[in-house]
Amino acid sequence: MFVQGHTSPSKGKTITTDPIKSSADLAKVKAVTQKSPRDHALLMLMIHTALRAGDICRLTWDDIYDTEVRLIERKTGKRKVVPLNEPTMEALRVWRGRCEHEQIASGQRGALTTATLGRLVKGWCEEAGLVGRFSSHSTRKGFVRIHVDEVGTSMAALMTIGNWSSERMVLHYCGKLDDSVRVAYSVAL
Repeated sequence: MFVQGHTSPSKGKTITTDPIKSSADLAKVKAVTQKSPRDHALLMLMIHTALRAGDICRLTWDDIYDTEVRLIERKTGKRKVVPLNEPTMEALRVWRGRCEHEQIASGQRGALTTATLGRLVKGWCEEAGLVGRFSSHSTRKGFVRIHVDEVGTSMAALMTIGNWSSERMVLHYCGKLDDSVRVAYSVAL
């Protein structure tokens, strides 16, 4: 109940979502989605394109050209062309053979919403045994985190992929900046 002068315990706190932090964790989530062609295709598309959930939900089969996705990002209004790797293409081919809808992200009742996509990702991560706060955004953040930690993708490339204006934003986005700051404070000089 509202009491005058009351301050919410969450006021000023940022509720955030965690990335899928490693390729080992991603492999666990992929294993969970293997039983559903739709779920596996969606995970592969999300984790390998780093597209926002809203853009994934709007994608139609007509947006796939040979081995790339072409779209106009809803948030930025920018035209984007994203190459698709072979495992993602294969997952999409399998899902296309079963999908009866125009939207790639669809279910029995039609196109999925970003909220539904978020619940799916959260469920996959929980079933895979990952600990943290997961949502559809965890795949986008996971793409960046794995590329920073394991692949060695340049900051310039990641800034272009995510439409970020600085390296600091990339590191903050994938949770690395907070980790680095925590480590720096823990060192006894």
